[in-house]
Amino acid sequence: MYRHGDVIILDSVPLPDGAEQSVSNIVAEGEATGHAHRITNGEVWDHEGRLYVSANEDAALIHEEHSRLPLSALEPGMAYPIIIQREYDDEQEWRQVAD
Repeated sequence: MYRHGDVIILDSVPLPDGAEQSVSNIVAEGEATGHAHRITNGEVWDHEGRLYVSANEDAALIHEEHSRLPLSALEPGMAYPIIIQREYDDEQEWRQVAD
């Protein structure tokens, strides 16, 4: 498991059947700064609202405010599930953490 700011990358799992490849390499938009968490040399997939990342041997997660996070290469058909961390705010509501 990896953590990169408000993005959590879980242990690899088989990419779900029916997952659709994203046209973007962004896994999380930056709300406060406008910076985004992006995957390099890998693919971003969406399955029922959950993101997954498949990684080539030199893939990484990058963001302007964090160190580059290399991702271990995966076998074909495997992917890392992505979770965007959430927090409970003062108005007693759940929201995604703003990076």
